[in-house]
Amino acid sequence: YSRACRLGDNLYILKGNSLVRASVSGWAIEKELTREDGLSSTRIVDICYSEEANRMAVVYADGLIDVFHPDGSIWTIPDFYNAPMQGTDKTINGIRQQEGHLFISTAFGFLVVSLWEEIIEQTFNLGLPVRCAWSYNGDWYYSTDKASYYCPRSGNPFAPGAWQKASDHAIDDALVSLGGGVSRSL
Repeated sequence: YSRACRLGDNLYILKGNSLVRASVSGWAIEKELTREDGLSSTRIVDICYSEEANRMAVVYADGLIDVFHPDGSIWTIPDFYNAPMQGTDKTINGIRQQEGHLFISTAFGFLVVSLWEEIIEQTFNLGLPVRCAWSYNGDWYYSTDKASYYCPRSGNPFAPGAWQKASDHAIDDALVSLGGGVSRSL
């Protein structure tokens, strides 16, 4: 698995569990980053860049989240890592960046992280594995392996029955990037 994100004068390349920094001007690999360079953990799940927030997120398997700034500084968001969720599987299934927010899909639901404020804004404990989560036209969406669901942002996503089926199809990050929402004409 490999992904690259440009932030400022650097290119960050994720290859396996390693994060490598390269200079954009010379395209020369400078070094493989470690905890000594400011990384919070070792097993990286994924990275992504937000053009709106001009920041890059690094998400680790243990739930730590690092937010990289163009000046090279790193801010760690430890809340998910530190959350006492007894008996809850905190496995991270994937991440998606959208309009300055990081959507982290997990084995229990999803999290919404503000990359501007560097905080977890919402935690949706749905009690089921989510493969992809996003927002479209102000509504919340998530997809499981079998179907996709939505809740109007004006509604209460924590109320029983608030989430409605949007589609009998699973949606992944690539499809969300192409079309935004899903048709709710069932």
